[in-house]
Amino acid sequence: MKNIPLDFINWHSFGAPPIEFITQGSSIKNWLKENGLKNVALYPSDWTIWQGSLPAAYLDTHESASYIITSLYYMWKAGINWHGHDFDIDWWQTPSYEYRKNSTFAGQWSVFTRPGRKGGGIVKPMYNAFRALTIFGYDGGGQKNLVKTSFPEDDTVVAIAATRDDNKQVSLLISNFAPTGQNRLRQNLLAHLIQRMDFEREKIIIAECVKDRPRKKNEGIRDVLECIKKLKAMSITAEKKELLDLLLNAFKCLKEPISQQTIDCMYQQSRNLRHPKTKVAAKIIMNHIQSPLNDKHVRVCFANLPFYGNARITIYKIDSRHSNACILNKKTQSVRSASTCGIGGMIDKEIADAMKKRREEKVRTARNYLQSLGYTNLEWLKEKSQFFTTGIPKGKRFEDFIDKIALRTNFTPSKIKKDLKAALKETREAGYHSYFEAINRINNWSDVCIEGSEESQVINIPVARKYDCELIMEPNAVWLVSVTIR
Repeated sequence: MKNIPLDFINWHSFGAPPIEFITQGSSIKNWLKENGLKNVALYPSDWTIWQGSLPAAYLDTHESASYIITSLYYMWKAGINWHGHDFDIDWWQTPSYEYRKNSTFAGQWSVFTRPGRKGGGIVKPMYNAFRALTIFGYDGGGQKNLVKTSFPEDDTVVAIAATRDDNKQVSLLISNFAPTGQNRLRQNLLAHLIQRMDFEREKIIIAECVKDRPRKKNEGIRDVLECIKKLKAMSITAEKKELLDLLLNAFKCLKEPISQQTIDCMYQQSRNLRHPKTKVAAKIIMNHIQSPLNDKHVRVCFANLPFYGNARITIYKIDSRHSNACILNKKTQSVRSASTCGIGGMIDKEIADAMKKRREEKVRTARNYLQSLGYTNLEWLKEKSQFFTTGIPKGKRFEDFIDKIALRTNFTPSKIKKDLKAALKETREAGYHSYFEAINRINNWSDVCIEGSEESQVINIPVARKYDCELIMEPNAVWLVSVTIR
């Protein structure tokens, strides 16, 4: 097997904290180097925020959008060349639909609601994340080239910037990832601390403690606590002991859902720290604990812009108020429910209406098609219209149906069978056209598509070619900011 070329390495990653892609990339690169393999592309071909149970409400919300952009940033830092995010998975679905009382938002993997099923096709915030990335990368005015971006590494905000080929536009894509689930928050926090610890042996041991990510409540945190206790029992320096004490106490604070009490607990644990590295770790912990609760004030400073004079700043947003079909459905639900995206809201109602019109269009198409073939007595269509809305039955039931039609026409059973199958094909195409025409209209609502979030104003770039602005970003918000010379 020696000297066989290797083009790429492919792996799956479910629910990994975004920064963990750096660890994954580094581990694979080390293996490649040890085996003398060069120029091998790294390719996580199946990755998602999903952590193993369904329905998962966060798959329908803007948390998944922020996860995508933040993960792609860390993939880029890790030198990961390709990626393949889940986009249209249609399995494990039925129980979720029943649980959500047939709402289009079923807490599933895909970037659209209900992939491959009737009642789906609405773009989720995660779709809008990829749409924002598309606008960031190419907006019709030319290709983009990445430029240097700096921000505090101990914060929850990441950003990438690019200039357009014609030097008439600079764009900035920003993500404020703040996991809302307690387990996801703990894992994300621990991944950041592991990545920034320079204690190699301890890093490996702690990473092994949480590698399998148990799904039972509090099982994972118990493993981490026991792991830290074991590390403390080893012969370690005072600096390492203080850091491990901080981690131990932080995870004790995180036993309960995040609240002001959690923050107060962590503040008490961060007092009187002696070592600089532990103080940095305490700041990282506090930033991550506060991130799901508070808006983030982000000051953006553009420097060395390739132009000056009159310009236009344009902002696209994905958060709880923009580019978010889930929250729109929740805000407009007719009956109060615990579902994150609501049940029976504006989008659910539009979907139900589109489904009704789809069925009517299929029956109308079947009638018109059969009439064009010479069928005049079609009263049976009123009784048997479900054959064209849910599918023509098979076996004896179908044969009996054909025999009854034959009694009312001069056509042979074989011709009737052939014509009904052809009519069914016609109705399918008509039904799809009717339904997805409605879906396309919904997906272009200003509250659903990212283009509907656009805000724009004229600004002046001074001769110094600098421009500053302050953004107030919600937890899990994704913003695309572009400055274009007029």
